[in-house]
Amino acid sequence: MSRTPPSPEAGPRVRRSQAGNSLIEFALVLGVFVMLVFAIMEFSRAVWDYSIVSSAARDGVRYAVVRGAESGSVASAADIQAYVRSRAMGLTPLGITVTWTPNNRPGSIVAVQVGYDFTAAIPFYAAAFHLASRSQMEIAQ
Repeated sequence: MSRTPPSPEAGPRVRRSQAGNSLIEFALVLGVFVMLVFAIMEFSRAVWDYSIVSSAARDGVRYAVVRGAESGSVASAADIQAYVRSRAMGLTPLGITVTWTPNNRPGSIVAVQVGYDFTAAIPFYAAAFHLASRSQMEIAQ
């Protein structure tokens, strides 16, 4: 029994009505993919900004703890706020609250709260949301 080789015309055939389907499918998938990539980038930027806010609050409370009432250089709320702003690496405007419970003497608690309104850079997500971090420690000296 001899077999005849298949003719070149016997390969997969594409109907004329389906000729542009792959191009249209690619365009649809590409749009969704690009939006997904931008969403991942914006989420990463929000996590980065929260990390800066959290680190600034922690650094601010450490600055306040070693500058209590009995230290050589007492820090006021304005001094601590200025220090936190210097540690925030360009995030503006920041909401900074410094509280001492009951005062700034050793054994008291100092708390620094830092807040920042994050706005997305992509145009189709215009809502801003608030990032906040609070850190507190006991004044040792």
